[in-house]
Amino acid sequence: MSLPGVGDYVAGAVLSIAYNRKEGIVDSNIVRLYRRYFALKTSKEGRRDKYVIEIAKIYASGRKPRKANLAVLDFTALVCTPRKPHCEKCLVCAKCRYIV
Repeated sequence: MSLPGVGDYVAGAVLSIAYNRKEGIVDSNIVRLYRRYFALKTSKEGRRDKYVIEIAKIYASGRKPRKANLAVLDFTALVCTPRKPHCEKCLVCAKCRYIV
């Protein structure tokens, strides 16, 4: 965090992905997923909302935080996309609160 340009996201991603540490990561894609799935109301800077950060920490608190975080990032890139989410391919759509 003391390096220029390194904020919460980069620090969490490096610690989680490179060192398998239990660090949640939050970017705009992850905020979108949590907003849709949990029907959250977030601020414009949702990645800084405390409850979004807490959800990310909980998700990364298991035995394989690297895999958990990479899975969420892949899921947001391939299924829960910004404009046209692929709800028909979604494995969690039965509990998702997003209305297409």
